[in-house]
Amino acid sequence: MIVTMNFKNMDGRDLFKEYAFYKTKRLKKYFNGKIHVTWTLSLEKNDRIAHCHIVGNHIDYFMESKGESFFEALDLGIDRIEKQIKRKKEKVKNRRPHQRQRAA
Repeated sequence: MIVTMNFKNMDGRDLFKEYAFYKTKRLKKYFNGKIHVTWTLSLEKNDRIAHCHIVGNHIDYFMESKGESFFEALDLGIDRIEKQIKRKKEKVKNRRPHQRQRAA
C-alpha cells in the first residue's frame, strides 16, 4: 500500500500524516494487491476538507468530507470509503451465478 499526502492552503504537519497513515491501514484488509492512496487535506475559509482517492488493480474510489477539524474529516472519510468498498464487494458477491438444480 502506497500512501501519499498533499496539503492545500496550509503547511503539512506530521501529526496529520501519521493519523492518515494509521487510519488508512484499516482499508488494507479489503485489498490483496498493490493500491495507491492519495490524501489531500485543504483549508478553505472555516472548512477543513479531506479528499481521498484510492486506485488499484480494477478499483477506483473517491471520497470528500468536511469537518470542524482534520481528524473529524479523516474519520468521516475513512467511514465513507469503507462503506463504498463493502457495497462494491457485496455487489460482486451477489453477481455469482446460482447453481442449477438437476431434474431427476
